[in-house]
Amino acid sequence: MSHIPWANPFVSKLAGIASQVVREFGCQVLVAYYFEPYAVAGHLAGSWTGVPLLVQHAGSDLDRLMRIPEPAATYKEVLRAADRVITRPALYRWFEGMGVRGEALRTGAPFAVPSSLFNFSAAPLEIREPPRVFDPRLPARK
Repeated sequence: MSHIPWANPFVSKLAGIASQVVREFGCQVLVAYYFEPYAVAGHLAGSWTGVPLLVQHAGSDLDRLMRIPEPAATYKEVLRAADRVITRPALYRWFEGMGVRGEALRTGAPFAVPSSLFNFSAAPLEIREPPRVFDPRLPARK
């Protein structure tokens, strides 16, 4: 692919693929984790297809990307338009301060690690055979 100015158009590719998938499979929601490039592409695909957009951020989105004025302006537009923004309750006021609707803010599922399995006194897991990548009992893909 060649064009001027040269760049790898990640957002355009992702938005196009997401739009095709939504239309082909009748998806009812788009989920975008990370502002760049996923939330931007999800915003485009959602606006083209009419499917709601749920955006979740990571720490690097807020700590690094939002500090750069030009992309931060884009991310703020995406967040204001998102149907839901997944964040921590401690950040709700911060998001509301940039214009995100309070009713759009939600708390995500906790990322809990089972302490019964992951601790210094837990017995090591015994793996008897490697996991199967292909299960012959399943029908072949068409």
